[in-house]
Amino acid sequence: MKKLFVKLLCLTAVFVLLFANISAVSVLAKNDYPDLQLGKQESGKLSDYWGSVKFDLILSRDYTINFNYTSTVKSKIVVRDSKWKAYLNENNIKKCEKSVSLKKGSYTVSLYNNTFKNGTYTLKASDSTEYAEKIEFYKQKYKLSVGKGITLPLKCIPEGTQPGDISWSTSNKKVATVNSSGYVKGKALGAVTITAKLSNGNTASTIVCVNSRSYTIKKGSSKKLPTINSKSVSWKNNKPKIIKIKKGKFKGKAKGKGTLTKTVSKNKYTVTIKVV
Repeated sequence: MKKLFVKLLCLTAVFVLLFANISAVSVLAKNDYPDLQLGKQESGKLSDYWGSVKFDLILSRDYTINFNYTSTVKSKIVVRDSKWKAYLNENNIKKCEKSVSLKKGSYTVSLYNNTFKNGTYTLKASDSTEYAEKIEFYKQKYKLSVGKGITLPLKCIPEGTQPGDISWSTSNKKVATVNSSGYVKGKALGAVTITAKLSNGNTASTIVCVNSRSYTIKKGSSKKLPTINSKSVSWKNNKPKIIKIKKGKFKGKAKGKGTLTKTVSKNKYTVTIKVV
């Protein structure tokens, strides 16, 4: 019985290793295709009936892509996303030119030979996106909590166009940061100007006010009072029996919840403190 158990254990280990190797090969195979670069013409051979050519198309943002494809034999071109949805699917053709709107993501461009004859192909994927001449923010001011984030939406002019490549900046990284996708994250209390700049030089700006944060402290413990725009301020305390403010710090006097408030440049800031 013991020998049988050992044999079963060894057999199970072999199957696990085999499955792991197959899975690893599958993962590698997905990334094994050459990249299809926008604006660069690809050309090559199409082997008989079962032969195929595949490319990876990685898009960092939304595009309208014009696919210009020709082959010397009847063939098929398919553009699929990671969920296998086809955005372009032309069969038994020697020539195809189509523009397709594709969202940010990864795509596979496949070319199939429909004949028993060897052939050749050329393929060029070009950016045919209609780009915005100007951009605007939908609001003049956005509010945010410390530690939270928001992706700022943009209005493109003319309507229906794409903003293209945008450079983002913040007036104070200590208060709020912004990444290449327009995602703003609150770091400390204060107000910053977020600016988006198009490749043609046109810009749009909005204010992001990081106006709230919260703490949980134990009774008897204390923390340094938060600043606003990196400056010390005098806070209004609505629960002095629960929270004590002294020498630039707040201390938990009793269990409960209190709020500190302060208005600076017409922006109201709130600090919620829970004492446990």
